[in-house]
Amino acid sequence: MNRMPFEQLYDYTVHADIGFSLDKDIGINHRYALPNKLFDFIRARVPVVVSDLVEIKKIVEQYNIGVVLPDGSPKTIAHHTNTLLQDIEKYKILKNNTIKASEELSWENEEMVLKRVYLKCLE
Repeated sequence: MNRMPFEQLYDYTVHADIGFSLDKDIGINHRYALPNKLFDFIRARVPVVVSDLVEIKKIVEQYNIGVVLPDGSPKTIAHHTNTLLQDIEKYKILKNNTIKASEELSWENEEMVLKRVYLKCLE
């Protein structure tokens, strides 16, 4: 199967009710990963249900944009997904919080940080 162009994928993502990032902690690379899909969901204003991995959890909790699962069992995933979909007020709060997260977690902001790091290295 070919990869879907980003623009086409985004068209699907903005229509989603929940974004999932369900990665297993199978090593240091996964434990500290920040998948692009997390930022795609944030940009599309879609609350998330995610695995309890260090950096993903940090962002989800800092911006209050979703639910961090205590484990990855199908029963747990189903329970937290259904609970989120049924709690309309909480869902609205999480969705609204993605706006601030999207504004702060943008490439334009990160570009400035990266430029400062490079400039310090050149000094």
